[in-house]
Amino acid sequence: MVQGGREISEECRELSDLYSLGLLGEVDSGRFEAHLGRCVSCQRTLGANQTALAALGPKVVPPAVAREWVLDLAKAPRLPIDLKGCVWEEIAPGVRLHVFNDDASRFVRSQLMWAQPGAVRPSHRHMGEEAILVLQGGLIVSGSTYNSGDICRVRAGSLHSEQGATQGECVCFVVHRPSAPGAQVVAGAEDAACTPRCRFYSEHRAAFHPLVMRPSLA
Repeated sequence: MVQGGREISEECRELSDLYSLGLLGEVDSGRFEAHLGRCVSCQRTLGANQTALAALGPKVVPPAVAREWVLDLAKAPRLPIDLKGCVWEEIAPGVRLHVFNDDASRFVRSQLMWAQPGAVRPSHRHMGEEAILVLQGGLIVSGSTYNSGDICRVRAGSLHSEQGATQGECVCFVVHRPSAPGAQVVAGAEDAACTPRCRFYSEHRAAFHPLVMRPSLA
């Protein structure tokens, strides 16, 4: 990216954007501010961002959990992804998972999910929250279609299924987080008899349910 005749690195642009939105933590903000004093490109980018934000009206402070979601999803790998370099586990015919990052201290796990066109992941329930960022292709979640760049948020305790759409292979970045503090999430009565179960932390674990097959989209 070039601005004012000077090339701006991707890292500078990303840090400037996150800082403008107040999405950098205290430590990272301090480091960026120190860098800002000697980087003209970041100064210009930050100034442009602040001007644009000011034009949008009064600043709205998002809840802390929204900031955490944004930061976790921002860790998604950029395309193209070396799929052959991932360690995959097939969880359903034509559907595979790769553990991208495991943060046991926060009970947060992020994964890459790859699905063939029309492949179905059985209906299941998570006791925690789930966000699915579609990186490539399309994904159908409980009847709703999400395309590249779309994010599907699945609430804790909800029963849902996932299916690769027909426009080529589907690659998604999936983040699992604990349910909101104080939330009362109760598994369905049918969960006790269902196997196998989600293999996440105890905050996420619940049953996969017998799959009701839908007509293939292929």
